Amino acid sequence: MKRSAAFLFVLLFAFFFLTACGSNTKPDPVDTTGSPYTFINASTPMDIDESDTDYELFIQLLKDGFGMEGQLVKIAPFDIHYGYIRPSSIYTDEDGWAIYSYHSPADTSKLAGEHVMLDVIYDDENGSVLYGNIELIFVAPGQKKPDGGNCDGEENDGNTNCTQGG
Repeated sequence: MKRSAAFLFVLLFAFFFLTACGSNTKPDPVDTTGSPYTFINASTPMDIDESDTDYELFIQLLKDGFGMEGQLVKIAPFDIHYGYIRPSSIYTDEDGWAIYSYHSPADTSKLAGEHVMLDVIYDDENGSVLYGNIELIFVAPGQKKPDGGNCDGEENDGNTNCTQGG
């Protein structure tokens, strides 16, 4: 009995020793599991303050830090209540830019204060899919803009509402 208890102890010790060997709690210096792709320079957030108007939305696709030419970047469908994008799939230019034409709804005043996230998607068709966002913020004419930007030709110091030019 002592012999089987000692054998069991040695066996358990060997099992734990072997399973612990090779484990490392330190992170590897190079992340080999991450995607080489990234989106940067997105036109987000984009203030939408005019009805029935075209806006340019853009995002840049990089691979290992360099623009990727000729890659298909898509914007997922969204509620047409917030306007539309045509076309919703664009091939990137020589510097990796995907530039879309967004058309605002006929009456944006009803949407003032609403935010919409557009999902941008790139699939390299080799198992790597990249997701990004472009945010649309609907701003009524004369409404204070959060960034202190320009409203209807009048300056906004970020603390007061923009005034209507007259």
